Amino acid sequence: MNKAKKVAFTTLIAILTTAITAFAAFAILSSVSERHNGFKVGSQSITISEDKFKISSDDVIKPDEPFEKNPTITNTGSVDCYIRAYIGFSDTSLKQNVELGLNSDWVIGDDGYYYYPKAVKPGQCVELFNSVTVHNISRFSTELFVYAESIDANDYDYLTAWQSFAVSPAIGG
Repeated sequence: MNKAKKVAFTTLIAILTTAITAFAAFAILSSVSERHNGFKVGSQSITISEDKFKISSDDVIKPDEPFEKNPTITNTGSVDCYIRAYIGFSDTSLKQNVELGLNSDWVIGDDGYYYYPKAVKPGQCVELFNSVTVHNISRFSTELFVYAESIDANDYDYLTAWQSFAVSPAIGG
C-alpha cells in the first residue's frame, strides 16, 4: 500500500473508532424512560330552579303574609364546588322591607353575596330560601332575581376559594 492509502485507511479507522466509542458512551451514560400519565379535567356548572313558586304576575301578595318561593341551586358539573348567590330586586328600595326565609346553612358576606360554606357534590342541590314576606308596603311591583356562581372546591375552604376569585357581579343591588 502506498503512503496515501495508509493515511486514508488509518484516518477512516480512527473516525469509525471515535464514532463507535462516542455512541457507546452515550448509550451507557444515557437512560430513557417513558411513563404515560392520563388525567381528566372536571367540569363545573350549576343551574337555578324553583318548584314551589306558583304566583302569577296577576296575583296579589298580601303584606306580612309569607309566600312560598324556593330557588334551589344544583351542581350539574362533575367536581365538588362552592356556591355563592346574589339576591336582587328590580326596585331596590323594597329590599329593606322584604324578609327572606333563608336556609340557615347560607352565610351573608360583606359583599352582599350569600355563601354556601360546604362543598356541593355533583348532582347535589341546595335551597337558598323557602319563603318571602313583604312588610309595611300595601302596593308594589318588583322582580326578585337570583344570580349564582360556583367555583371549584379543590382543597380550600369556601372563603379562601372565593377570595382567590375576587370578581363582583355587574348587576344591581
